[in-house]
Amino acid sequence: MSSPLQRADALDIFHAGLAAVNARDAVRRTLRIEKDALYIGSERAALSPSSRIFVVGAGKAGARMAEAIEEILGARIAGGVISVKDGHAGHSERISIREAGHPLPDARSLANGRA
Repeated sequence: MSSPLQRADALDIFHAGLAAVNARDAVRRTLRIEKDALYIGSERAALSPSSRIFVVGAGKAGARMAEAIEEILGARIAGGVISVKDGHAGHSERISIREAGHPLPDARSLANGRA
């Protein structure tokens, strides 16, 4: 039988694990703009005033990640497509978030890939 302290510790560990894999927070920790550069982790890409950024991705967490990317990059985003599993769509002003079949791809999956 566990003590109340062990239960509290286990819950703290569980919640810390969930926070560590939160898709939005992971993007916020990893992606940033500083002056004339885009940083993804330790990788740096130079940006000019005319640089166009397109966001492409796939996966259940894609919509949450796209929302965080849009918060960070805003008007610098020229467009993009994120393909997500049915029921995992989100909202983005600049990135098209499209649902598709999973785990089996369907016609929408192919159309999203073409886009």
